[in-house]
Amino acid sequence: MSDSKNNYYFAPHDMGFEKPETNGISFEFIANSLKNTSMKNKLLLLDSCH
Repeated sequence: MSDSKNNYYFAPHDMGFEKPETNGISFEFIANSLKNTSMKNKLLLLDSCH
């Protein structure tokens, strides 16, 4: 789901669709979390539709 500024949010079961930034998980958070791991190889699969 995207907010009014076109930022992507993964929608967990408790996300409020009127304000995705409240409980949604931002793509920025996901990308930064992967960058900050010590793993050499990474694979992320998201079942997500828009």
